[in-house]
Amino acid sequence: GSRGAEHRAAGDRRGAACGRCPLTRGQLLLARIAIVFGVAAVATAIARGITLRAKEDAEDYESYRLPTSLKPVSYLVRWAPRFEAPLTFTGSVDIVVEVAEETEEVVLHSAGLEIGSVHYTLTDASGQPVVSTDDDDSGPTEIDMSRVEFHDEQETMQFRLPEELEVGEFFMLTFTFSAPLGQDMNGLYVSTYNYTDPTSGQTTLINMVATQFEATYARHAFPCFDEPAFKARFALEVSNVPENFAALGNMPVDTTATAALNDARRREEAAAGGPVRAWNSTVRFLPSVPMSSY
Repeated sequence: GSRGAEHRAAGDRRGAACGRCPLTRGQLLLARIAIVFGVAAVATAIARGITLRAKEDAEDYESYRLPTSLKPVSYLVRWAPRFEAPLTFTGSVDIVVEVAEETEEVVLHSAGLEIGSVHYTLTDASGQPVVSTDDDDSGPTEIDMSRVEFHDEQETMQFRLPEELEVGEFFMLTFTFSAPLGQDMNGLYVSTYNYTDPTSGQTTLINMVATQFEATYARHAFPCFDEPAFKARFALEVSNVPENFAALGNMPVDTTATAALNDARRREEAAAGGPVRAWNSTVRFLPSVPMSSY
């Protein structure tokens, strides 16, 4: 105890360490200050890194979002699936769009679709063509496909309209497209079920077509503004529905039309191993309430 007191006294008197202490009291204080500032600097660097990472993540997230300059009002989607090999579908969609911000640029979603053509028509809110003040032509204008850009990572397509549109104007985009039917239960996909003939007892594997759009798979079935905020009315039309098949949708059936298959089509289906049918039907459903694409 006396040695400790003597040691402390010696250190206090000299303001320096005795033989047993390598640092003076002042040096110890400076060392503590340096440690505190060092820890603070590390914490600041970590926080800055987190902030920069968060900013980069936000910018990366925004690069996948659609612009808000256009707002879809309604869709008329037409599909013609094949129930025999090759399991593909063709289709078209009319999208009535409202201009929310002055623009001539169109960006919307499309994934895994072969786009055949794009047409633009100036319309009213219901989709009826109106006469353009520029050329007095109310007919559709074809968009040059060589000027349509496809962004695979973002699953979008982008192109310019032939004119800049003002807020409150409406126009229609018409796309034709084709694609294989999905095999992974996403988008517009093929599924199967077993049918057992009640007379012969023979079981047959039958193809059917279904949809799964949540969360981001509507874009695999037709070009669309495939984000939840872009709510619109949807009307669906399905053609090539085989006889003895039923077409089911979220909305009641509006119209059904049947058509006899010609001999060439019958031979084609027979060669593909499918059932030989006499006719197929086209079913259109009533428009939905405004809702998201999924």
